[in-house]
Amino acid sequence: MEIYSKKIEQDGSYRVKILGITVKRRYFKKGYWVKKYLGGIYKNKRNDEKKVYYILGIQTKETFFKKSQKSINKDNKELPVTRKDINKILARLDDIYFNMQVLVQVPTVHKYFAKYKNCNAGKDVVLLAGGPTIRYYDYKNSTAIKCGVNGIIALVDNLDYLITEDIFIWDKNLNEEIDNYKGNNCQKFYGILPQRRIKKLNKNEHFTDRIRPLNIYNSNANIFLIEDVVRAKWAIDLETEAFGDFGGCVFSALQFIAFTHPKKILLAGCDCSKAPMAYSSKRPKDSDNTLKIKSFESFKYFVNAVYPEIEIISINPVGLKGLFKDVYTKSYLAEHPEIAKENPEVLEDSLLCGAV
Repeated sequence: MEIYSKKIEQDGSYRVKILGITVKRRYFKKGYWVKKYLGGIYKNKRNDEKKVYYILGIQTKETFFKKSQKSINKDNKELPVTRKDINKILARLDDIYFNMQVLVQVPTVHKYFAKYKNCNAGKDVVLLAGGPTIRYYDYKNSTAIKCGVNGIIALVDNLDYLITEDIFIWDKNLNEEIDNYKGNNCQKFYGILPQRRIKKLNKNEHFTDRIRPLNIYNSNANIFLIEDVVRAKWAIDLETEAFGDFGGCVFSALQFIAFTHPKKILLAGCDCSKAPMAYSSKRPKDSDNTLKIKSFESFKYFVNAVYPEIEIISINPVGLKGLFKDVYTKSYLAEHPEIAKENPEVLEDSLLCGAV
């Protein structure tokens, strides 16, 4: 497969492809020359009189060449072409450029994921996150495959997988601990944050940059690439697709777990509340994990559509109550009698121990 190709027709139309994907197209239709980028994310139509701009199918401005150099909205009211309008389009093109870099790199960087495809078939995998309810789950004795995120290493010493990305933003002092973490012969995955997210974090004075190569070398970690478009799509084939950015490392972990195709996905410590982490963290005190509920709702829709055979079980749910199958540990119910009165389903030993 060619990395880059451009096919030009006799009438002047052309098509540009990168790795077989059409990224730019020019063709003549109904009196206009049309240029489309990435299937129409950005498009313009032009003839001898005017040029019309579209972003995500929405007309943003209409410029007349002969009569006026002013932008006109759909009600034909003249509006000046502002610098803000131009900056919006330039910023969007900038986003497309950065995302194209990611998509071009993925087939090379993600080759190693081939060995993880379907590797947990018939097994249970528990995702261990940092919400306070994690302390009510017996992760030390559980024999389920354990996948943890970020600073959960402070609590769990027998992880099979460790996936991290934002720990390198909020708490750089933990980098060395993550690099040196052994776990259960733990395989580590370090996510490369999208350029757009880095810009946003730096603008909010939470300075960050790429994970340093030294951290990757010291930890023998695999890196993975995250798509530079927020909440666009969940990755299915990790060998050829970038991870979808759904606003948190836990969602990268879920995409990896689903790729390994377990029988059950158990969610432990995925509280989606405003309570502080179960482990020490340097995240801002106003960190609000309820914002992640929307992404969990999207993940449920994704799994139901693509992996309907995978059952998702939420252990001691707080913000996710009612979204997946809810089960509670006996120790949690003992301290929350108001929930015990509802006669909830109690976590079975088979779920705690995982499939053999």
